[in-house]
Amino acid sequence: NKWLSQPDMLVSRVGSGATAFDGKIYVVGGWTDIEEVDGGYNRQVLNSGEVFDPDYEVIIQNSSTSNSYKTKTNPWTPITPMNQARFGHGFIAYGDFLYVIGGNIPISDIDMVATDNCERYNIHTNEWESIANLNVARAGGRAIVVNGKLTIVGGCSEPHGVLDTIEQYDEALNAWVIVGRMATPRSAGGVTTNISKDKIITVGGCSSLACPNDILSTC
Repeated sequence: NKWLSQPDMLVSRVGSGATAFDGKIYVVGGWTDIEEVDGGYNRQVLNSGEVFDPDYEVIIQNSSTSNSYKTKTNPWTPITPMNQARFGHGFIAYGDFLYVIGGNIPISDIDMVATDNCERYNIHTNEWESIANLNVARAGGRAIVVNGKLTIVGGCSEPHGVLDTIEQYDEALNAWVIVGRMATPRSAGGVTTNISKDKIITVGGCSSLACPNDILSTC
């Protein structure tokens, strides 16, 4: 019942997405290297990604002596970059793909905007492909699988503010459908499901674009 340190990532990241698939941890996007520019902050928004293999202690067999020993390799390796650099996106494993949903994208050196753009990563081919756009651009939305459906919950964007909408992805039609609304709009909250995975549970988050001034304790 304690936390253990692990080797550092290849790239420092804030606002990235992380998910697990087939015993490995994938991290994509985020931003890094802040510097003040003309009264604002220049964030280097990332399209890069990397994967962590927990089995990075490799057993080496010496063929001449039949002895073996353990050696540590770098557990982080890069994957193909996303088509669109972003941070604050939803990121989740679903089926045979890793899905990136919305987020903030740069429109200038210092300005960002929420996007409706989505893409998915094929682990077997190490390639990204675009999928249908969301109905509503959103950053700070939370991705989850409920009732077997890929789902994005809440988030925020201009001019809509903090969102209460919930969208689900129809893979057969390659389309997002708005399927419901939360009782309380929220962005950057925690999202999970009940044990049977047929209900969405939301906790905390921000209720307005003035966050962190309007942080929620509601669930």
